[in-house]
Amino acid sequence: MDASLFEKNGIVVGKNCIISENAKIGENACIGHNVIINDNVEIGENSFVGSNTILGEPTVGYYNDSEKYEHPKLTIGKNAVIRSGCIIYSGAKIGDHFITGHYVTIREGVEMGHHCSMGIYSMVSQNTKIGNYLKTQMYVLIADDSVIGNYVWIFPNVVTTSDRHPPCSRCNEGITIEDYAIIGAGCAFVPGVKIEKNAIVSAGSFVTKDVKGGMVYAGNPARPICKATKIACEKGLVKKVYPWQDRYCKGYPWDKKEE
Repeated sequence: MDASLFEKNGIVVGKNCIISENAKIGENACIGHNVIINDNVEIGENSFVGSNTILGEPTVGYYNDSEKYEHPKLTIGKNAVIRSGCIIYSGAKIGDHFITGHYVTIREGVEMGHHCSMGIYSMVSQNTKIGNYLKTQMYVLIADDSVIGNYVWIFPNVVTTSDRHPPCSRCNEGITIEDYAIIGAGCAFVPGVKIEKNAIVSAGSFVTKDVKGGMVYAGNPARPICKATKIACEKGLVKKVYPWQDRYCKGYPWDKKEE
């Protein structure tokens, strides 16, 4: 064990941490240096919380009336890996096996399933609902009130929006991304669009209308190009590229090697 860490009640804790007596931390957890864990936070067993992380960040109600404010409950499941610099707000609910890069922000009202991962400097805004096995890479912004299905891939520098008449029109509508969809790097989405099951949005696309299931869309504005099943590997290394879940199984429930 690092000499700068110490063990308290079966939990390894770093220096300069502020951990509420009302927080519940599972067995075999490891808490880095300078971590703040506020009231009504629950994190499961075998979890790691990196240095300079805040769990249970106050919502806006704290700044309106700090005396009456009570932290909404934040729950994070077991086997989480939350790397340094992350901020997860009170009122979020996150499943087991959650993994982040550095400096990820999860806002209040977010509900996230199991086995989800968020890339470095990514953010999930308020009241977003996410299924299982979401995988995002770096610099991804998921707008408030969005709905993300299961087994979705989102590649770097993707921006979704929710305000139909900015700024601050209160006419908000997040986007919907259904199961197995792939969002390429550098895409942007207007509020309210739906990306249907097994769809692919090509890198650099600007999506202004719904994307039909099983189709490839590309361009500005994004338009249908072909069925995803028509895409072939130019080097001939893969017989069938899409649907991707028919060829890629590592870390997924259908991975027979893990059975």
